[in-house]
Amino acid sequence: MDNDTSGPVVAIILMALFLVLIIWLAVWLVRRQNKKAWLQVGQLADAMGIPFEGRDDKKNYRHYPSLNGLYQRRKVSIHSETRGSGKSKHVVTILRVYCNTHGSNTLTVWKEGFFSKIGKAFGMQDIQTGWSDFDKAFVLRSNNPDFALRLFNQGVCNKFLDTAPFIWANIYFNNNCFEYAETSLILNEKIRIRYLNVCELLVYLSEKSENLPRA
Repeated sequence: MDNDTSGPVVAIILMALFLVLIIWLAVWLVRRQNKKAWLQVGQLADAMGIPFEGRDDKKNYRHYPSLNGLYQRRKVSIHSETRGSGKSKHVVTILRVYCNTHGSNTLTVWKEGFFSKIGKAFGMQDIQTGWSDFDKAFVLRSNNPDFALRLFNQGVCNKFLDTAPFIWANIYFNNNCFEYAETSLILNEKIRIRYLNVCELLVYLSEKSENLPRA
């Protein structure tokens, strides 16, 4: 091989090796992150008393962990998934607590914020529970205000206020399921504790909603 051809060949080989290194590094970073998620979800499962296998199996680090079982006699699921594409691609971790009540009703609850205040200024209405501390801290919407008002009594409102530091995203109720999702994996103790506290809140809501008389 003369000098005229060896230069381009070496450049191509180096470029190929560089691409292989980039791919390897990307795969390693994903598996490293997934390993953290598996270990944290495993600790969450232990705290909830739900069997969880595979946290130490490296083969599982190719995908996100998922948790399914009963917590305080309620069916609970936690799983992560990738949504969007391109620059909008992101991971969400979804917590669901299932109940058997009022399937036609929906709820949305989120923390009061700047945009909520702007919406109110333009006439958007949320449901006022009559419990001032809750109404100042949260926005409550429902397709059935009577259902929402019967559910959000003083005990439920106080439970929300107690859990407020751990609520980083909206809470939904639809099709007999309470749902909470953050844009992240459960990668550390702080996130794990948030999910445990929100799960306890959703279990509490499930119990209270099932005890409501049918309207």
